[in-house]
Amino acid sequence: MILKISNFIDASNTKGPIRVEDTEHGPILVAQKFNLKDLFFRTLSTINAKINSQILNEQLKNYRLANQKSLLLFLKTLASEKSAESAFAAYEAVKNSIQHSFTGKDIKLMLNTAERFHGIGTAKNLERHLVFRCWGNRGITHLGHTSISIKNNLLQEPTHTYLSWYPGGNVTKDTEINYLFEKRSGYSVDTYKQDKLNMISDQTAERLDAGQEVRNLLNSKQDQNNNKKIFFPRANQKKDPYGYWGVSADKVYIPLSGDNKTKDGKISYNLFGLDETNMSKFICQKKADAFRQLANYKLISKSENCAGMALNVLKAGNSEIYFPLPDVKLVATPNNVYAYANKVRQRIESLNQSYNEIMKYIESDFDLSRLTQLRRSYLKSFNKINLIHTPKTFKPLSISLYKHPTENVSSEDFDAVINACHSYLVKSAPSNMSRVLNELKTGATDKKEEIIEKSIKTIDYYNSLKSPDLGTKLYIHDLLQVNKLLLNNSHSNI
Repeated sequence: MILKISNFIDASNTKGPIRVEDTEHGPILVAQKFNLKDLFFRTLSTINAKINSQILNEQLKNYRLANQKSLLLFLKTLASEKSAESAFAAYEAVKNSIQHSFTGKDIKLMLNTAERFHGIGTAKNLERHLVFRCWGNRGITHLGHTSISIKNNLLQEPTHTYLSWYPGGNVTKDTEINYLFEKRSGYSVDTYKQDKLNMISDQTAERLDAGQEVRNLLNSKQDQNNNKKIFFPRANQKKDPYGYWGVSADKVYIPLSGDNKTKDGKISYNLFGLDETNMSKFICQKKADAFRQLANYKLISKSENCAGMALNVLKAGNSEIYFPLPDVKLVATPNNVYAYANKVRQRIESLNQSYNEIMKYIESDFDLSRLTQLRRSYLKSFNKINLIHTPKTFKPLSISLYKHPTENVSSEDFDAVINACHSYLVKSAPSNMSRVLNELKTGATDKKEEIIEKSIKTIDYYNSLKSPDLGTKLYIHDLLQVNKLLLNNSHSNI
């Protein structure tokens, strides 16, 4: 039996130390309960961390071997299924606390770290997406940083828009207080590469170079205890092709609304996602203001430091439609805005998953005669709308019911579909849901943001139903289909 990450995930839901036991069929994971022995050695480890006793080290040695065996097997599995770099990053996250036991909490922390190392989000595999990058703040000595990039490879001339906000001018000891509280000129660097170089100090780079030189001189026969004096790079610290050290960021990949394509060429569509046009306009305007020295940077700020500026970009993309903006009390921080960006990603991905499941269910090999019957009151309008807007992919139902499928579509056609679907949903829904259903009813003249909000409410209503019937599924599908066409073709005023 070969252990997989999924086996460790299952084990992580148990309490107590997790051990590896060898069997005739291979290694297996065994969750044990904490006992007095574990408590004793945990206390002993805490004491030894302070006094570093050789006697205590010997007592703890055998106990730690069991933990190390489990940990090493987990890291080996993680490296094979993800990457050696992400496994190294996962180990760094727990190396100071893993001495006394290997638990489900450690597994969850390491898995989360490994996921973050290469970036999280299904949009990573898409040709259009936003990337939120974060170098976490770790106190006043390491404030961290954030940046945002928007990539669109679907255009004939692909675009890559980048915003990473910095203060202009030099800082001295005499101006340090002003640096914290007063406005200064702001500007953005243009590439992630430059950010990675900026996120490592000259002193750290010198120590990394020195450590690399020592490691090159060492050989396997020498005393390995010398390695304790060597400065090793972290998993996210690497040299670029020109020999300069840089620090990689934690990344969140967030979907953009509209047409998309996977990296292997598969066509996709996101009904829900951030607004690329609005965000790109905001970034271009902010850079233009910086060029004319009209833009500000203020470290202690809700909106004019790097994290606040990244939050402004997300807000321009209508992120608050998907998740309320964070309540920033005094200063926007990289960690807080990272957490917010991840919540927006999770919400958008969940909505798109539900949308795709609804679309797939109705558009699969279904009884067309049954669908035609359910759509009979608005079939002509439904076919007209879809034929006009998706002529290459839409298969009309009972098109013989009318003679001119390509006649102009009017707002009455959209209203016919919307009203018929909404009327059925109201009749079939519990009486206490009437207000909710009225809130999700789209109008042909609704603005884009209103259509998105009502589409979200439609998805949420559908997900609240325990066992929706075919009619409910169909009419939810058709409402979302109409909303998609209204969004794609900017039918704010038909």
